[in-house]
Amino acid sequence: MSFDVGPGFTDQNGRQVVRTAGDRAYIFAADDSAPKAFTGPAVIHAYRATTTGLPAGFAESDGAHRPHSTASSGLLNGV
Repeated sequence: MSFDVGPGFTDQNGRQVVRTAGDRAYIFAADDSAPKAFTGPAVIHAYRATTTGLPAGFAESDGAHRPHSTASSGLLNGV
């Protein structure tokens, strides 16, 4: 099963998908589109399932406060 979520990338690492005790799924994805285009820093998106149980879709959670890189190279330090 796969879902289109939004900008960003993930690898085959299951730690980027989290299911809460309340049965809500979250997906965390790094997005390096802006530094590759020289338009801004890399960011990390947190996408929240729109429903509990089997997700019907995802929406970005608190996009105004997403973590972003402060590195001069535009990369996410330590990632």
